[in-house]
Amino acid sequence: MASGPSVPTGCDILDMVLTGGVDVHFWTIAPDFTGVGGTEVVGYTPPTVVFNPAEAATGGQIAKATNAAAFVVVEMPVASDAVAAISLHDPATDELKWLHDSPTFPAAWAVGESPLFDAGDFAVALVPAS
Repeated sequence: MASGPSVPTGCDILDMVLTGGVDVHFWTIAPDFTGVGGTEVVGYTPPTVVFNPAEAATGGQIAKATNAAAFVVVEMPVASDAVAAISLHDPATDELKWLHDSPTFPAAWAVGESPLFDAGDFAVALVPAS
């Protein structure tokens, strides 16, 4: 049996975490949910991303928020299929705010390419625990 917050509460949680924007970090091996362990990609500048207000989601998700504007990750040193996780950090303190260990991307990229994420392409979702 899955459990989680209501949709309005889920939206509030995402909005609280994402308000003001977050830096997006990429990982080839996911850390644990305290941010310990794993292997973070090096050699790129994590983009700061601002999100739209969270909304009800579908497909087993409680709520989700999407990027408000396009952003680019310049000269990504790994290909998209090597990314095992993303983490979201406070831009001022680098505090871990969110970890997603099974990301999907709107398009694949190769080593050294600069993937572009159009507005609405990059989503952060709250899913029920099981």
